[in-house]
Amino acid sequence: MATTAPPGPEDRLDCWKEIAAYLKRGVRTVQRWERLSGLPVHRLELDRQGSVFAYKSELNTWWESRCQTAVTSGEVLASAHTRRARRPLWITIAMALTISVAFAFTRWASLRHSAFAPLDPIPLTSDLGSEIQPTFSPDGNEVAYAWDGPSQNRWDIYVKMVGSDSPLRLTKGAGESEHPAWSPDGRFIAFIRFSRQEWKSQIVLLPPIGGQGRIVSEGRYAGPLAWSPDNRWIVAPSFAGTNGPWGLTAIDVNTGESHALTKPPRDNWGDLDPAIAPDGNSLVFTRDFASTCELYRIRLNPDFTAAGEPEQLTAHHRWSGMPVFTTSGNAVIYSSGIKDDIASLWLLPLVPARGTPRLLFHSDGSCYQPAISRRRNRLAFAVGRIFRVDTWKLDLTPEFKPAGPPARFISSTHTDYNAQYSPDGTRIAFHSTRSGASEIWVADADGANAVRLTNFNAPITGSPRWSPDGEWITFDSNKEGQFEVYRMRSNGGTPERLTHNPATDGVPSYSRDGRSIYFMSNRSGSNQIWKMDADGSHPRQITRNGGYVAFESFDGRWVFYSHSDGKSPLYRVPMEGGEETQVLAGVSQFGFCLTPKGVLFTAGVHSAGIEFLSFETGTVSPLFQPERDMTVGMSLSSDRRHVLFSQQESSGSDLMLVENFPENP
Repeated sequence: MATTAPPGPEDRLDCWKEIAAYLKRGVRTVQRWERLSGLPVHRLELDRQGSVFAYKSELNTWWESRCQTAVTSGEVLASAHTRRARRPLWITIAMALTISVAFAFTRWASLRHSAFAPLDPIPLTSDLGSEIQPTFSPDGNEVAYAWDGPSQNRWDIYVKMVGSDSPLRLTKGAGESEHPAWSPDGRFIAFIRFSRQEWKSQIVLLPPIGGQGRIVSEGRYAGPLAWSPDNRWIVAPSFAGTNGPWGLTAIDVNTGESHALTKPPRDNWGDLDPAIAPDGNSLVFTRDFASTCELYRIRLNPDFTAAGEPEQLTAHHRWSGMPVFTTSGNAVIYSSGIKDDIASLWLLPLVPARGTPRLLFHSDGSCYQPAISRRRNRLAFAVGRIFRVDTWKLDLTPEFKPAGPPARFISSTHTDYNAQYSPDGTRIAFHSTRSGASEIWVADADGANAVRLTNFNAPITGSPRWSPDGEWITFDSNKEGQFEVYRMRSNGGTPERLTHNPATDGVPSYSRDGRSIYFMSNRSGSNQIWKMDADGSHPRQITRNGGYVAFESFDGRWVFYSHSDGKSPLYRVPMEGGEETQVLAGVSQFGFCLTPKGVLFTAGVHSAGIEFLSFETGTVSPLFQPERDMTVGMSLSSDRRHVLFSQQESSGSDLMLVENFPENP
C-alpha cells in the first residue's frame, strides 16, 4: 500500500513572505487567514509573530477544504440563481443534489479528519519541583510518575489517584528512580533505578501498592520503558559498548534474557523513546542524530524480533520524540520543537496510511512525554521546562583557586550556554535560544549588551569559537538539513559556509596561528577529527580511532580531543596526525578547555565538578563543585582569572490531564 512521505525541506516555507507568495496573496491576507480561518502555520517561537513556517502540502489541503466550504456555503447556489433562466430544470436539480452530497461529504470529512475541539487540559499535579514521565494504570484511574521531591534533590516514583491530592511514594533507598511504565495487566510498575556507581542502572519491577522490588536486568539502560501487550517483554534503550550507539533492547521479564531490536548506523546516533503498538506488531521510537531527532518505526515478528530495517516517519528537521500510540493504534502523539526549550504536541496518522503531522497542542511552556489511558480516554503530559541552562562565572585567584562563589552570568528564560571568551577577553560568544531559535550571540565581557550574531532560524546553530585575532567566529549549523561549518565576522556580516560535503561536519575550532580550523566529520565513515585551511580548503584527516571536540595546544604541537558527544576519554595526537595517547579517563559535554599549563575539565555527573590536570605533574586536582549538573561548554579567560561554565537550572514542570480524549483524534 502506498504511503505519504513526511514533509521534507523542499516542502517547507520559512516566513510570511514565502507563504504569501505561494498562495499568491498579500502578507496581511494570509496572516488574517491564519487568525480567522485556520491557515496551518507553525511557529518556532510561540510569542513572536515573525518566526513562522508552513508546509506546502498542508496549505494545499487547507486551500482545497476552503474551496469546498465556499461551495457549500451557498456561493455557487447564488451564482446558479442569477443564471437560472439559462439552465434546464434537470441541471439545476442535479447541481442541488451535487451540492447536498458535497456538503454532507465535507461535513463528514471535517468531523472525521479535521482538528477536533481544542484541548482543555487541567492540572494533574502541581507540587514544587518537577513531575514528569506519566504512565496510566490499565483502568485509567491512577497515574505513576517521577518527581524530584519536595526538596528537588532526589528522583523517585510516585502514584496517585486521578483527582486526589496526595501521592504515594513507591521507591526509597539507594539510587534514584525514573521512567515508570505500568504493565498492561496492572500487576507491576517497571522503572529505571540509577546506581550511584557511574554508568550503571537496573530495570526493576514493583507492585503499584509498594513492597519488594524485583530486578529484571542490570546494565547501562536509559528510559523510557515500553511493555509488550502480552506483559512478557520490556523495551529499553541500552548502551552496549564503550563508544557504540544507544540502541533498543527487548528484555524478557521472566528470564532477564535480552536481544537487540535496533542499532543506529552511526556511533553518535541513538535510538530512544520506544512505544509499542496496541497490537504488538510494530514499535515507534526516536532516532537521535546528535542534533535533531525524528520518529522511526520498525515492524515486529511474532517472537518479538525486528522484522526488517526501521523506516523514517517524520522529517521536521528539529527535535521530535517521545511518541505514544493513540487508543486505536491508528496514530501516535509526540513532542516536537526546539531541544531543551519550547516544544508542542503533534499527531501523526499511521492508518490506513502515514499522513501529514499536524499540531495538536501548544502552550507558553513545553509539552513533553504524552501518555494515553486506553480505557478512560485520558491524555496526560508534562508541561514546562524540565530545566533550562544558564552560564555562570567563577572568579579565580592568582594561585588558580576560587576567589569566591560563582555568579549567574548570562541568563534568560531560555537556554544560554557554551560561552567562549574572545582572545583579548573583551567579548563573549555564546549559544542561546532566547530569540525562539537556536542562534549565536555576542556580548560584552560582563555579559551585557547581548546581540544576536546569526539569524539562521535553524534547528541547531551552535559551537561558537573565536579566531586568535578575534576577527572571526566559526560555528556549526544544520540550516541545510545536515551540519556544516561556517564562519562569520565577529562584528556581524554575511555567514560563509566552509564545508561542502555530503557528510556531517561540525564542532569547529581555530588553530593557534588562525590559519586552520579543526572540525569533526564522518566523511570517512565514522566521526573523526579533520583539519582544513581557514577558508575551508584542503581538508585532511587527523585522527583514525574517533574524534568529536578538538583544540590545539598552546605550543602548537598537539591536538587534544574527545571521542564523542557526551562523556568520553580525552586523547591527544600530534598536530598533523600520528600516534594517539589517552590523557584523561573522561570529559563530558564539550566540558574541557586548554591552558598553557594543563587542562581544565569536568567529567560530568557524579564527578568532582571542575577539575584541573597539570601537564607538569600529571596530577588532577579539584577546583570547584557546582551546585547543579554542568552541561555544554567551558571557557577560561586569557588572564586565567575567570572560568565560564554552563549549569542546568531547574524550572519545574507539572503534569496536565485531558479528559474525553478521542479514540481517533
